[in-house]
Amino acid sequence: MSDKIEFDVLIRNKATDETPDVNSIDLSRPEPEDIEKCRQWLVGMGIACFATEFGLACSASRELFESLFSTRLEPLEKRPGRSRWQLQRDPKPPVEIADYVKEITLSVPPELF
Repeated sequence: MSDKIEFDVLIRNKATDETPDVNSIDLSRPEPEDIEKCRQWLVGMGIACFATEFGLACSASRELFESLFSTRLEPLEKRPGRSRWQLQRDPKPPVEIADYVKEITLSVPPELF
């Protein structure tokens, strides 16, 4: 199993912390500047990041992920619809970007037929 960790960083919207719905989706987008600040900081730490409408799609080595986000990962048996890793505790964003980050989640690999 590769030690490459795929994860998403959801960036906080200053206007509201409510869950977006069909009517409020445009209001729920974070500021592009906030996404870019986080992206630049994470890239500077060695993480591959790509901006999305609501945050960042990222990948990093297991070692770097655990170090930056103060957590541990345990490999899981490969199963459809589930991450290949289990977090031992919720990832904690580094103080440099903590005010921008709402949530960090592990990506689930796609099912290829």
